[in-house]
This record gives sequence, C-alpha cells and structure tokens, in this order.
Amino acid sequence: MSPHLNQIYGADNICYTDIIEKDNKFMSNFEKLDITKSDRVQALINNFKPDTILNFSCILSMKGEKDPKLCLDVNGNGFINVMYECLRNNILLFSPSSIAVFGPETPKINTPNTTITRPTTFYGATKLYNEYLGTNFSQKAGLDFRSIRYPQVISPTYPEGGSGDYSVEIYHSILKNNSYTVLLMNNRQFQCFI
Repeated sequence: MSPHLNQIYGADNICYTDIIEKDNKFMSNFEKLDITKSDRVQALINNFKPDTILNFSCILSMKGEKDPKLCLDVNGNGFINVMYECLRNNILLFSPSSIAVFGPETPKINTPNTTITRPTTFYGATKLYNEYLGTNFSQKAGLDFRSIRYPQVISPTYPEGGSGDYSVEIYHSILKNNSYTVLLMNNRQFQCFI
C-alpha cells in the first residue's frame, strides 16, 4: 500500500508508524509508535499535523487469543487514543474492521451489514467495539470516522498471527516457487480461485 499512497499524496506528506522499527524504502517519514501511549500519539499528531489517519494498528486473531490483555490494550485502548486525537484535531479516521465481528449465529448467505454480531475472538470483539465507538463519536461528537469490514487482507509481508495466514502463505509460496502443496484430509476437495 505504501508505494500507492506515496504516488497519490507524495512520500513526504505521509508519516508511517509501527511499534517495530521498520527499514522500508517506501517510508520516507517513519516514526516508531506505541498507540497505547496516549502522550506519544498526541505528540506525533501535534508534530506531523495529519488531516487523515489510517489506523491499521492491531493485534490479529491468533495472537489475540494467546494474549487477550495485549489485544484489548492495543485494539481497544490504542484505538481510543487515536480516536480522541482525531476528534480533538478534526482529523478523518479510517480504521478497518473485519468479518471477525460476526459469529456462528450470523447469516452466512447475503450477510447484511446490520445483523447478529457475536464475535468469538478477542480480535473480533475489539473490531466490533471500534465500529460502535467510531459510529457513536461520529453521530454525537462529529468525528469523521470511516470503516469497512474486510473479509481478509493479503499482505505483501509474511503472516503475523491472523486467521488468514494460511492463504497469505499460499500466495507467497506461489509467487516465490510457482507452486504450493495444499494438504487435505482424506475425502476432501480443494477449490482454487486465483
């Protein structure tokens, strides 16, 4: 995504952040940031003065199940820190959501946006929480909040603890080796839509 955003907005107009130090040729402005630290979020926003924030910071589902406290802190409290700064500074906030907000009771065919949402993971619960917080702050306080429920994101980097890691692994293997062997249980078929 970085090269595309740089092309549209100019690399010098974008500040990328992560909790891990990154060395990426596409990130001319990079700041190490822990979004659970509200003073650091505030300082970075005051310094860079963005008009839009794309908040992709989160602990994904598999890692969130192993460390629920970290998941709730980053995905919940971190989101709140960013949201309040966006509200305070009149910044558009885009924070992607996930179909992880749904649960076993959710209709599986032609699923409407407004339906039963009973997530079964901490990740899904925090994404639903963020949707409701962003929507409420939008309606009651004027926050410019946007969100989309993605079914899965295929990352250009290697898997980092999400439930979609398997498909990302397949794509990377196909790109690197022109093949991937999918291991199936007996009497199972695999359909591929590439």
